[in-house]
Parts: sequence; structure tokens; C-alpha cells
Amino acid sequence: MLLICAITVAAKQYVGEPLQCWVPAEFQSSWEQYIENFCFVESTYFVPFVDDMPMDATKRDQHQIQYYQWIPFILILQALLFLIPRAIWTMFNWRTDT
Repeated sequence: MLLICAITVAAKQYVGEPLQCWVPAEFQSSWEQYIENFCFVESTYFVPFVDDMPMDATKRDQHQIQYYQWIPFILILQALLFLIPRAIWTMFNWRTDT
């Protein structure tokens, strides 16, 4: 189940559109695509709707989400960490059965 979730999240991030950035209406679609790619790779911020976007770099860093791109890899690693003990158990169980 964890592996299915990891594949779903990875497909959304690396095949579809991973996030939507707010851009001014006068931007062309190519500019919007560039900005969204840049935001995905460089910096993702979470700012609640009731707050204003901080202009000071130190305050922005407090809202930065640095793990966003790594979620699929973390889920795959967790799935492997659950599957490895099961595989070892099955291997030892098979050897002692005969």
C-alpha cells in the first residue's frame, strides 16, 4: 500500500503538474511553466491565506518547505524498509522448512 502511494505521488510530481504557483494574469503560459518548474526545484513556501507573503528573506525561510521534492523517495524507502524484514523472514522460514 505504501508503495502504491509512493508511485501515485511520484507520478503526480514528475509526470503531471506538481504544484500551482500564483502568477500575474499578464504572464504568458511559457513564463508560468518556467516559474512553476523553478518553484518546484528551488523553493516552496507555505503561507496561510490569512497571512501576507513575507518580503524579508529570513521570515520567508521560516515558511519554506524543503522536503517537498523528496516525499516519493521517502515513501519508497519506507516501503523497502518494511519489505526487507519480510523477505529475510520468508527466506529463513523457507530454509528451515526443508
